Amino acid sequence: DFVLSSKLESSDYLAIGRKTYNTDKDASPEFSNVYLLKVDTEGEEVWENEFNILPDKFIRITVIYELENGEFVLLGSTFLPENPVVIRVDSVGNLIDYSSFGQEEENNWLPWSVLEEDEDRLTLVYQKYEGEDETFGDIHSLQIAQYDLTSDSFTYESDFSEGYLVHNVQDFLKTPDGGYAATGRRGSDFILKGFVTKYTSDLTIEWDKEYIYSLDYTNNYLYDLEVTPDGGFVCAGETTGQNINTHPQSSWLLKLDACGDVEWQGCDTTIIDVVEEIGASEFSMYPNPAKSIVTFMKGDHLAGYNHQAIIRNTLGQKVFHQQLGASSTEIDISNLSSGVYLVTLVSDGRELYSQRLVVE
Repeated sequence: DFVLSSKLESSDYLAIGRKTYNTDKDASPEFSNVYLLKVDTEGEEVWENEFNILPDKFIRITVIYELENGEFVLLGSTFLPENPVVIRVDSVGNLIDYSSFGQEEENNWLPWSVLEEDEDRLTLVYQKYEGEDETFGDIHSLQIAQYDLTSDSFTYESDFSEGYLVHNVQDFLKTPDGGYAATGRRGSDFILKGFVTKYTSDLTIEWDKEYIYSLDYTNNYLYDLEVTPDGGFVCAGETTGQNINTHPQSSWLLKLDACGDVEWQGCDTTIIDVVEEIGASEFSMYPNPAKSIVTFMKGDHLAGYNHQAIIRNTLGQKVFHQQLGASSTEIDISNLSSGVYLVTLVSDGRELYSQRLVVE
């Protein structure tokens, strides 16, 4: 299984995968080797290699980092339980050393990304398993560590346990403004939502937003995040519904602006039109622009659930919130200053839809 690839400084490509093995052909696979394949720009093989570091363990690599000396650091995790693995190989894929740590009985400390390389040290960012929450499921906190390349050992520099990241981070990257961004999925058994979190350079959360394809899709996964030339983001993932026959597993492409607001989603105009139609029918408000009273309307899909309307200003500050009735609710906005606001429909702490509101 190929699980990751990266373009190298030489313009070649390094693909990382795993080969699974079992000694009993009638049984399930028992372990996996790390498999590396380097190809040139024409797709021709330069070299390949494989090795086993932990007997009876399955290994999945999620990050490739090319050191200045031509070596590679591979960040990943074992499976059941998920414990972090850091592997160092030379320029032709031979194993130099590795390190694995964590508590054997639970998932914890999965590596995401290399923040910087300084002499013989790498600064890494992790998620640490903290426990479960009734609303959001698994909870992880942010942690930074330094990895010493001379001794292949860790020293922990800081712990951001209060800055919870819920459920599962899939991608973490640097942004052109010197900050960072992460994407993944979070939620409960009721609905899993994709999310993007934007950090400043000191890893303070700048904004954090959740996304669903539509109300008919209960599983919304985001796996990959890239920065776009306009300063926004494009995310790739997949969606499935509770009824796999009517809402089967589908690819999901999501374009965000620099503030995390959705510009478009889907892969063709038909999908975009359907999404916009669902959003308009399920949550609407009028008049817009408005001066004093705004009426919020909920469609049939939302009528049986409790929701809250939150209004934020252009700085992202919450300026108003109110519970909504079963189908329609009038809200007095006469105390708001003239300007543009963002109205968000929230259920159980999760954002479902957002619309701009102009107050005259």
